Amino acid sequence: MTNKSLSSNYYRNLSSDLGIEAYANKPFWLFITNTTTLSIIMTWLYNNNNGSIFTGAAFHVVLNITPSIFPFEQAGFGIYFNMILLLIIAFLIGLYYGPKAAQKQSEAIP
Repeated sequence: MTNKSLSSNYYRNLSSDLGIEAYANKPFWLFITNTTTLSIIMTWLYNNNNGSIFTGAAFHVVLNITPSIFPFEQAGFGIYFNMILLLIIAFLIGLYYGPKAAQKQSEAIP
């Protein structure tokens, strides 16, 4: 084995360990859309649960576990299912609660 193949295997294993391959085969616009909608949802969770980081962390855990339980991303349209679901949730949050729910309420300073 040459040094080049050793380093190639090292980086392949490292990217697999870090979960980088999850974004390797997705279009950039899909990554940006998912990131933006997740930001909206997690900001709403944080602001509407008295600044609790636990709710955001629990939501993130659910997002990480879901593909193991429902491997929908292996289907033909599966990578778009997640994006559509997140867009619907973010849209409903914005529609029902409005933009005020995404802003942290300022506390009055005595």
